[in-house]
Amino acid sequence: MLLAHSLAGLHGGPLVLPGHQPAAQALVAGLERTARSLGAWAWGVANVPADGMAGRLLGAGYAAAHVATAYRLDTTKATPEDYWAAMPRRRRGKVRREQRLGARELTIAEGGLDEDTLVRLTHDLLREHDTPTDVLPDPFLRAVSRRLRPYGRATIATGEGGEIVAAFAGWEFAGEWSMWIAGLRTGRYPAFEPYHAMLAHTIEAALTSGTRVLNLGRGNASVKARYGAVGTPLYLALKSDDRRDTALLHAWCRRLEARSHASPHGLAVSSRCC
Repeated sequence: MLLAHSLAGLHGGPLVLPGHQPAAQALVAGLERTARSLGAWAWGVANVPADGMAGRLLGAGYAAAHVATAYRLDTTKATPEDYWAAMPRRRRGKVRREQRLGARELTIAEGGLDEDTLVRLTHDLLREHDTPTDVLPDPFLRAVSRRLRPYGRATIATGEGGEIVAAFAGWEFAGEWSMWIAGLRTGRYPAFEPYHAMLAHTIEAALTSGTRVLNLGRGNASVKARYGAVGTPLYLALKSDDRRDTALLHAWCRRLEARSHASPHGLAVSSRCC
């Protein structure tokens, strides 16, 4: 089976901007041709957002399963002051305490993230969670960093001496800022302690910069829900040239979805990484 990554289902990515649909269709057609040339019995796309692209794949006969959830926050209707004031008092007090504790001796800011630092921190965090680094291999991270640099927006935590010790790497397209890759100097932090402080800074930056939607990506569902993010389905879409195999894929996707217990609040299975 040949499986294509969809850039983590970036809702605001270049494949879903108005006028770019022919590019998405060409990529899917290229995937199908490549699968056939390699002798793959089936092919598919992971993390397809619930938008027009998912609809086109379903219409073309792809089997689909909701196996992941992205969390998005509307950032068009509030100032930072209004945002925090609207949060229930007890919840606001708790997250503010977590933010203060996580930001001790750190400077949290939006800033540049070079390729070497992105690779090092990302791979440190993957290893900490026993996730193979080939999930996000070095050449892939460097290529994404280099080619999407004009759209890059990262939130970084800097320690004493100016060393970047934690990062949220993201990109903004058409008003949607997607925080896709997290990285952490795990030798210094046993857990992602700056997480809340970095998340709060990212939200405030989105609220004050004209960003339309902040896409906080997958995982950490309960934490992101506390900050007001709403779950949006991401799908696995699969197809085969053989109608019998396609029927099997439809049945398998139904079982996969049932086993994963996918819901707007995330997967009811343990996560291997952040």
